[in-house]
Amino acid sequence: MNSSTTTPVTPRQQAASNGLIRTTFDLLESGDKAIQLTEDHRNVILIMGNTGSGKSTFTQWIAGDNSKLISKEVKADTGEFIIIDNNRISDSTIKSKTVFPELVVDSRTNAAYYDCPGFSDTRSTSNDIATTYFIKKW
Repeated sequence: MNSSTTTPVTPRQQAASNGLIRTTFDLLESGDKAIQLTEDHRNVILIMGNTGSGKSTFTQWIAGDNSKLISKEVKADTGEFIIIDNNRISDSTIKSKTVFPELVVDSRTNAAYYDCPGFSDTRSTSNDIATTYFIKKW
């Protein structure tokens, strides 16, 4: 005899679940359109890490694209500087700007890097699922 019981799902819970599923599929579809693998760059290097750890900054630097990078003095008159990507996050408590893996190619060596969304992102379960899917896709 089976003693387990199921708790009925309320309409509100069902709607929330349907919204999560729809959002997840929308992200997957958008990512498939945004991420284009080409024969020129079938071998890629994935840059991965926690949100706010500097993956985008590192990727731009290693690929030789310093146009978005700026140096910022940590504390006045100390001579200590950090390099940041002015268009990206610099604090792990805010949301990552990298939604899908972004291809960055070193024009000197033709090395291809994918700057991946961060782990421990604060956005949503849908983003976590999409991030995992696109990383596993390679």
